[in-house]
Amino acid sequence: MEQNENYIKGCKELDCKNYKTAIGYFSKAIEENPSDKDSLIKRADAYLEIEEYDKWGDDLFLQSKLYTKELKKDRKDYVVLYKRGEIYRFLNRDKQATADYERVIKLKPDYVAAYIGLGYIKMHQGKEELNQALNIFTQAISIHPNNSQALFNIANIYY
Repeated sequence: MEQNENYIKGCKELDCKNYKTAIGYFSKAIEENPSDKDSLIKRADAYLEIEEYDKWGDDLFLQSKLYTKELKKDRKDYVVLYKRGEIYRFLNRDKQATADYERVIKLKPDYVAAYIGLGYIKMHQGKEELNQALNIFTQAISIHPNNSQALFNIANIYY
């Protein structure tokens, strides 16, 4: 999909750290095409940079709705499912994120990123979930032995 002029200008402003100007361009792009996930993602990044967390969260929520819409067309799109899981995790919707990560793992058992996301949630749910997190990260390492995120998280569990 070809990006519109406002998206391109927004990216240039984002690269120059002109976050508020970038937000304006991304907002125009989204007005022109409300399904423009790329502009939503970039605008959310800009909001995060200027510490406008409520607006960042709003954009993440809008992204999750677009991913949900895509999943209605193809319920086996594990990449879209993973991306929605990541958004849910960032929004502290652990139950929804867990469900998405678990579905990704069923659809594509070698998709290491889903194990990392799921393990991260378990790791932060308390001591009673640490063994489960450890097992999940160990599974990730069995698929990708040098995965730095899995190794780092295992080290944090033991620390």
